[in-house]
Amino acid sequence: MKQCLSFIIFWVVFSQFSCEKRFSSELLIIGNPAKFEAKSIDVSEFADSIIYIQIDDSLLLPALGKNFLLIDNYMFFLTKEGLLKYDTKGRFLKKIGIYGNGPGELKHFYSLVTMNKVSECLYVYSYPNTIYSYSFEGDFLGSISVDLPHNAIVTNFYCQDDCFFFFFAHAWEIGAYPLYWVITDLNGKMKMTKQSDKKKNGVVSSTRYGGIFSSSCYNHEFISWDLLNDTVFHVGPFYEKAAFLWGKGDFRIVDTDDYSTVEDKRILCSYFIDAKHFLLLRWRNIGSFSAFYTYYDKKEKKFYKMDDIFINKEVSLSMATRHFLYFQQNRREYILTQTKARAVEDVPGAIAWGIDPDDPEGNPVLVLIRLKE
Repeated sequence: MKQCLSFIIFWVVFSQFSCEKRFSSELLIIGNPAKFEAKSIDVSEFADSIIYIQIDDSLLLPALGKNFLLIDNYMFFLTKEGLLKYDTKGRFLKKIGIYGNGPGELKHFYSLVTMNKVSECLYVYSYPNTIYSYSFEGDFLGSISVDLPHNAIVTNFYCQDDCFFFFFAHAWEIGAYPLYWVITDLNGKMKMTKQSDKKKNGVVSSTRYGGIFSSSCYNHEFISWDLLNDTVFHVGPFYEKAAFLWGKGDFRIVDTDDYSTVEDKRILCSYFIDAKHFLLLRWRNIGSFSAFYTYYDKKEKKFYKMDDIFINKEVSLSMATRHFLYFQQNRREYILTQTKARAVEDVPGAIAWGIDPDDPEGNPVLVLIRLKE
């Protein structure tokens, strides 16, 4: 009986160890990009079309910020002018939400926008804990208070599966356990949180070095990563799962790095696209703040390093230093970015509204890159 019990205990421990080992080995490890084979590509490697949409000059907009929303017939941008609605040809239609103290007006300039396509609702998160709701037609529907931790800095805000997803910066006090994400229902009631099990030790994990990042991915989940930890997560409504692992090495920042002495070889991943057929990561050197990319071909199962990715070589339009957004529309995948009108004035069809001679740059032009099926 004693020998039998010992065997059972051994088998349980061995099985757990084997499962953990097999689970780890199945995850793709993303190692030091400096060791990847160099490759020069443009977006035609993974895209089948590029559409340029010039924003008309009804409002003077030097840039569109980082809050883009596109549906079949409309585009929404959260800017310093407020929440703006355009048609898909770039024609201004109306202001939906503006900043102010009146009913339905946004109270804080630090705001983020998302939408629910099914209910045709726009949601604007306004710091520190308020969500304003508008219809696609611009009607104010109400506001709610969200159950969020005090002084939490929300960097990304999404609505999916009748839930709100909040992802946070890593700028927490030394000794605190940083918060990664919070999921609430549409009434703002907290349903799930993810918090680090390690205390913050140093200053490097502040927003200057990026801290925690997130974006959406092809399987209708969200991807969240933090180079201070080993695991990249896929996040869904009320669940999380390990998706990838960061490799070991001195290319990764550590919590005890100092601002003034951090080594140039330290890098961080500032954007991560997990598309159906590839991974695309943008890296930034801590010392010089220069950017480069790694591309992982899921079919070939191989990483490549690229200094830049050209959108249009003829006019030297590339993805370098641009904010870009991955999203899905009608079962197709897209990457969205923006440029100045002057940068693409020689691209046929890119400038639909012309350029004001008194405006040296012109209003922004959206660049919509459709990925191959």
